[in-house]
Amino acid sequence: MMPRYVMHLVHEAGDGLWHLKYDGHSVATFGSREEGERAGAARGRRVVDDGGVAELVVHGQDGAVEHKHAYGYDHPEREPG
Repeated sequence: MMPRYVMHLVHEAGDGLWHLKYDGHSVATFGSREEGERAGAARGRRVVDDGGVAELVVHGQDGAVEHKHAYGYDHPEREPG
């Protein structure tokens, strides 16, 4: 099985943008959180189409985790491991 592809959507105060990050690196930036969430969901679905599993972790402006979305898990209610 492929390793889990974990993305984080975080707000960067320095530039005021929302950054979609993977492996600690920004892979895309957005002017709104909603745009970032849509892009993260699309990326998660592409990972699933390629046979993998993905997770999008959405952080609030204060940096705290607000919610997570899992893609490609057989039991969506189960916490990915």
